[in-house]
Amino acid sequence: MTETANPQPTIVSTLDVQGMVCSKPVIKVRIQLKKMKPGETVEVIASEKNYKDLVRLFGGSMCHHIEEIHEGDRVILLITKSQ
Repeated sequence: MTETANPQPTIVSTLDVQGMVCSKPVIKVRIQLKKMKPGETVEVIASEKNYKDLVRLFGGSMCHHIEEIHEGDRVILLITKSQ
C-alpha cells in the first residue's frame, strides 16, 4: 500500500502583520490574494491578537483554505486561495 503525502503549498508571498491594528492586516491580505492564482498560498505572520479576524474573514465568508501554526505569541497562517 502506498501513502500519498499532502502536497506542500506553493507559497508566493509572506506578509508580516504583527502589531498592525484595525483593518490594515485585512487590507494587506486582501490585496495579496487578488494578485494570486487559485491554489497559491500566502504566508501571514500575525499576532495572537489579530489573527482571529483574518481566519474569520478569509476562511469563513471567502472560503479560502487556512492552516494555522501557533508559535508562542505569534500565529503563522497559510492562506490558500480558493477557486
